[in-house]
Amino acid sequence: MVGLMSACAQLDMNVNCGNMERAAILFDLMQIRDMVSYCSLMSGYSILGSGAKAAKLFDKMLKE
Repeated sequence: MVGLMSACAQLDMNVNCGNMERAAILFDLMQIRDMVSYCSLMSGYSILGSGAKAAKLFDKMLKE
């Protein structure tokens, strides 16, 4: 649980800083992805104008 919380915090920090490349790498390295991690990454993509990437990630979330 501590590892998941740390990973989500790092992911959220990178998204808020606009470093989506680093955020995507952290997301891919996460062993367990939850709703918070998916929503953080999708939100970052949407805010920075990458709606297609956000939609693709949403589809991936539904499949998982």
